[in-house]
Formats: sequence, structure tokens, C-alpha cells
Amino acid sequence: MAFSKNLVDTPGSDEWWVKRLAKSLGDRRPRIENLQMWLDGKPPPPWEMTGKQNREAYERLLSIASLNLAELIVSSTLYRVQVEAVSSGTNPTDEEAARIIELMLATDASAQFRQAIEWMLSLSVSYLLVRQVETENGMEGRITAEHPSEVVAEADPLDPAKNVAALKVYRDDARGRDVLVLYRAGYQRIAYKYGATSIWKNRVSLNGYDWSDEFFDSEFVGREDSELDDVPIYTLLNRFGVGEYEKHIPHMQRINHTILQQMIITVMQAFRQRAVKGVPGTDPKTGKQIDYANIFTSDPGSLWILPEAANVWESGQGDINQIISAVTKDVERLAIAAQSPLYALSSDAAQQSAASSELMREGQIFKAEDLQKRLTPRFAAAISHMLKFSGEKDLADRRKMRVIWAPARRSSLLERAQSGQLAASSGLPWQTVAEKFYEFSPAEIEQMKAHRMDDALNAVLNGASALTTSDVSNQTPVQG
Repeated sequence: MAFSKNLVDTPGSDEWWVKRLAKSLGDRRPRIENLQMWLDGKPPPPWEMTGKQNREAYERLLSIASLNLAELIVSSTLYRVQVEAVSSGTNPTDEEAARIIELMLATDASAQFRQAIEWMLSLSVSYLLVRQVETENGMEGRITAEHPSEVVAEADPLDPAKNVAALKVYRDDARGRDVLVLYRAGYQRIAYKYGATSIWKNRVSLNGYDWSDEFFDSEFVGREDSELDDVPIYTLLNRFGVGEYEKHIPHMQRINHTILQQMIITVMQAFRQRAVKGVPGTDPKTGKQIDYANIFTSDPGSLWILPEAANVWESGQGDINQIISAVTKDVERLAIAAQSPLYALSSDAAQQSAASSELMREGQIFKAEDLQKRLTPRFAAAISHMLKFSGEKDLADRRKMRVIWAPARRSSLLERAQSGQLAASSGLPWQTVAEKFYEFSPAEIEQMKAHRMDDALNAVLNGASALTTSDVSNQTPVQG
């Protein structure tokens, strides 16, 4: 069933939301594609090339001269923002903790969260989609990271943390169709378009889409009801709504352009300018102009015969050290502007003092901790939604949900040992010391609990054995 033309212009209808969100997705795609090209290390030319052949040749040359600083800027923050575990409640039972771990492993949550964070840092926004799938254990929730070129959502103006509608458009190559899924509170609605794809164009055209007829029991064609009232898509928006390197693209263009000029100068210096003085310009016998360019060829096997008074001049080699220094300084300025550690962008930073390195690392740690605080509510909401889809409503209270992040500051083994000993001697609980100071993961702490029980049992057994031996040795022999 095709989209109703009347409903397309009716505010609040599904067709109206599809049209509205499709326009938002199309308007955003050129910017997302540009940022993706920078992340992939294939930046677009800084200006439009008229001829296709000229453009391809320039792009090949530019790809050789490009330095993928965008990926380095993103990875310097990404590696410090990693979800380690999730717990529900203040003191969950072993069964509850095991169930959460089971579901998190089934949905590959760590990889999905990592991918969503990377897209958010790079492209300014990404999404988490929670789906309900049928497994051998029944219906379970799954979380997937969604790329902003395929998904768009509109937030509730009264509660920006919640979405009122979302749209996903993707290609199903196996079935030869484009798929459009509209997510609303309490249901989703699916439409298909068979034939050649049109979704990778900047503008998402709705022509040719028909609502799916797979759900016959629904009042609306293509509608699949959900047991939950929330839109199952959660938006991860980067700070200020821009990518980590988006504001610094002109700076990166300047660095790549300078590297390109360095390459050109280096190559051109292989063809030095030459001049010959003290030789006639014309043949004394015939009076014809002498073509010295063909006579003085520069191939390795050439042999020149010069008059005794002839003097050959050759241009000197240009100094490119200033260009190399300029690139180094530009990279330093980029690191400062992007709040990225210089050692992540330049190998020269290894020669810096320990104090300077520590200051740069502190700035990166504060940035990562701020990002963790902003992402925690979104991740908790998505995990809660997944648990509800899995029938674990008792564990799905997001107010009691705890997202455990890997430490943004990675301490050395010596630092962890020293701080742990001091914390333990101050009287802090053992598990707090293990988590906060020794920086053990929740899974490692659970394993350590079992090891502590084994150690305690061995200590008791060894103590009893030592006591028995001591008693026997202290007994006075009976005189016969």
C-alpha cells in the first residue's frame, strides 16, 4: 500500500513524520559524508575540479600527501572511553549479574557501544537502536550502533533525552529492496521499495515506497506494535553538535597542502636548471640557431663536448627544512586547538618533559570523564530498554542502572599497587579498593572473590595441619 498523499501533509501522521525525517536525513548527508571522508583518510579536494581526468589525477596526488589526523584526534579520546560492565541495583545477586552479562555478551554490547562512540566523536552524532529478536531462549533485546547516514531522530522539545520519532533507511541487497522503518512510541512501521536503490543520494525520495503487508492483524498496514511505549532509538550527540575534528578541517587542509608542496618541491628539484656560458648562439658556418637543449641531454649515458671557454652553470638545491618545520608547528597548533595530546599526533612529542606530558594527559582525562558522564544516561536507557525486551523488568530500572567505565587514567602497575596499599590501610572496603585503586574490572573482582575463598580455606586447612603437628611434637612420651 502506497503512502497516502493526504496524510503526507497531515501533521502528526506516520506519512508526515516519514517526509519530515527523510528531509532531515537528506539535508544532513552531505556534511556527514564529508566528515566520513576525512575519517577514512580520503579528504575531498579543497576546490572543485572542472575536468574529470584532472580531478582524478589531483585526488591521487592528494591521497599520497594526506596525513590522516582526523582519525588520530578521534582515537586519542575513544581509547579512554570504554564501557567495561553494567550492573543493576546496589547489591545484585549472582543470578542477576550473570543474566545481565549474558545479555550484554549476546548483543556484543561492548563493540556496539565502542562503534557508536566512534561515530559520535567523528560525525557529531550516532544512535543506539534496541530491537527485539526471537532466540532459543525466547524473546530477547539486542542493541546495535547506527550510522547517522542511515538513521535520524527528532527529540521531544520538552524532554530532549527522549525521541518522539525516528527513521531508518537502509538497503537490503539480498532481497533487492530499500527498507524504510519509522519508529514511534509503541510501534514501528515498515515500507519497502523494490528495484534499484536510491537511498545513497543526498535526498531521500519517497517515490515507490509501499507499506509492508507482512502484518495483517494490525489496524494500519505495515505496523508492528511494541510492548513498550518508548521510541527504541537513543541519540548520542557530541559536544556542541559537531565532530571532534569538524571545526579544524581548514587547519588540516593547510597541513595537507603544505605536505603536498613539499613533495612537489622535492620532485621538481630533480630537474635542475642548467645554463652554458661562453658558447656561440649560432653555427659560425651556417648561421643557424644552435639547439643546445637537444645537444646537452641529461640522461646517464650522455657525453658532452664543450669548447675550452665554455662554462656550465647548474641551479642549487632548495632547502625544505623550513617547510618541514612549518608542518610540525601546524600539527602542534592543531593538537592544542583540538585538545588532543601532542604525542598522539607527532612523534617529536616523545622528547617533551615529564611535566608537560602529564599536563597534556590530564586534559585528555578530564575530557574523557566529561564524555562518560554525558553518555551514561543514554547508555543506561538503552540497556534498560534491552532488559525490558528480554523480560527482565525487575533489572530494568534505569535509576538503579550503573554503567561502569574503564578508568580514563591508565595507571602503571606500581602506581596501582602503591595506591591500593594506602587505601586498604586506611580502612576502605576491600571491593572498593580493588575497583577504584587497583583498577580491577567487575569480572576480575568476581574471580578474585572465589580466589579469596580458596585462600581462606587453604589458610584454615594449613592452620589446622600446623596445629596438629605441633600438638603431636609437644606430647611427652609415655614411660613403659
